[in-house]
Amino acid sequence: MDETQRYDRTISFDAALLTTLNEYALRYGLPLEQWLPEAINQILIPALEAKYVTGLTNIRPGIDFDIPFSPHDFLVGDQQILPDAFEQKAYQVSSSNNRYIDLRGGYNRLFPVVFCVRIAALYSRSGEIDKKTYYSKLRFHGYQVRLSLMKQMSIGYRQRGPYDGLPAHRSEPKTRTAKKEETSWRRFVRYFADVVDRKKGGGLAQRLGFISINQNGNLALTEAGWMLAQMENPILDGWSNVYDEAIIKSTLSSREADWFLRQIKHTHPKEEDKMKQLIHLIGNRSMSRFEILDSFNFLDGMSTAKKSAELNGLLGRMIDLQLIDKETDPNFFGDGRSSKRFIVKEENQHNL
Repeated sequence: MDETQRYDRTISFDAALLTTLNEYALRYGLPLEQWLPEAINQILIPALEAKYVTGLTNIRPGIDFDIPFSPHDFLVGDQQILPDAFEQKAYQVSSSNNRYIDLRGGYNRLFPVVFCVRIAALYSRSGEIDKKTYYSKLRFHGYQVRLSLMKQMSIGYRQRGPYDGLPAHRSEPKTRTAKKEETSWRRFVRYFADVVDRKKGGGLAQRLGFISINQNGNLALTEAGWMLAQMENPILDGWSNVYDEAIIKSTLSSREADWFLRQIKHTHPKEEDKMKQLIHLIGNRSMSRFEILDSFNFLDGMSTAKKSAELNGLLGRMIDLQLIDKETDPNFFGDGRSSKRFIVKEENQHNL
């Protein structure tokens, strides 16, 4: 259609809706015929576009998706040649653009990145996918994986679960409402899944150079992203309908952890420096979170709240990377979070 040409359409409204629309038009001092097209352009269309990011609503576990999920649901397969849908020359995260950009405390888990990359790979096998499809599939399967894990686990409020970082569903006792579900989804998109058509920004999957936007405006995995998608993951590929913490000791395989470290060294060397300094600080002893807060130089100059948030993010990422671990202080009496002490996993120090 010619964008400058105006076209007439006949639309029928019931009395109540027509009255409401007339009232809104009068508030703006315009006749309905003039106000309605502007309202569609300025209010309705942006709301519909936002819903693409917001994703689907009222997704029902056990009806719209199966619980528990099957590992076959996320099987990408091993392909020697990158399909056309995955552009090796998509916007790569350039070290010159991101080299001195720090990773924020909100990027506190790495399994959500694996999940984003796997979903992008899974639905791009037969061709390119747009952002609307990507976000919809992420939300659908994000609930599926999270609720499958939660069903098999009994996790205290402050304990770390393998589903942390994935979007929460309203059926969860601590979520319950559609509003809280929406807030959780937007946080997941902001910190992990967001993709933008510029070289800076996006969620962690894009910041680490695994995923981006191609020249057609569609989703594209980089070569590093495609490699990550084909690596076995203990959650997505090791699921046997029963979560066994003795078996699934990390949300990443050792191969995935090594691959993340490789990317971090390229895209965020400041993050690598922080990890090295924290490992040196802890050394052969164990340290509480409060002890680290008091003595970790990278946190100097920050407010108390920012120090706490940034340290939480760094500790979370390093646990996923299998560089540090937590142990319970048998002499501490208090809440579970405060009783934890951090130790260095010496067998993995050589990876840095």
